[in-house]
Amino acid sequence: MPTPYEKIDSFCKQNKKNNCIRDLAYSIYTQQSDLLSKDPSLTPTVIQTILLTDASLLAHVRSAEDSLSSQVESEITRIRRELGAKSFGMSVLAGVTGNIVYSLLLVVIFFVAKDQISTWLSTLSSN
Repeated sequence: MPTPYEKIDSFCKQNKKNNCIRDLAYSIYTQQSDLLSKDPSLTPTVIQTILLTDASLLAHVRSAEDSLSSQVESEITRIRRELGAKSFGMSVLAGVTGNIVYSLLLVVIFFVAKDQISTWLSTLSSN
């Protein structure tokens, strides 16, 4: 007799579900199995029979898909919120500020080193 994991794996392969969905579905199965095992009137065989029917497996898979979908949506929403207009404005401001500082640094370097630069230029023109 196949293990519960093998049955869930087989069901997911037949329905072309990925491994993430399979693992979540198995996790849901184990949670429900643990919950049902607290009932003394249910034997482990009865619990497996209840939780491993095609309808139960479909419910586990759908629940796993819903859970994964809501998690992905919440992460996408969080990332979009972080990358909003404020982030864009800060990026533009940082770029402009960096360019201004770089330009000022070049002006200062040329001003301080103008005698050395003029010497280099005169030696180049004389050759």
